Amino acid sequence: MMGYTLKKVAWLLNLKSTNRLSQWEHGIAKPNLINALKLCILYRTLVDQLFDEYRSELRVSLIKREQLLTAKKKESND
Repeated sequence: MMGYTLKKVAWLLNLKSTNRLSQWEHGIAKPNLINALKLCILYRTLVDQLFDEYRSELRVSLIKREQLLTAKKKESND
């Protein structure tokens, strides 16, 4: 995105190797909050944009749980 190699990004994020970056790129693992924020600063973007697919999955899951909670609340009030 910014033209950095994995080695340069690892150095900028203060990581010892590129292994973790590779795992993040391939969806094997997700960065912790601090590293996610560092990536956002580095790539000058928002978390939503950096993790758009994951955000969409979380959104759908939370909406379903909200609907269940609302249904349970309604049942208990009836």
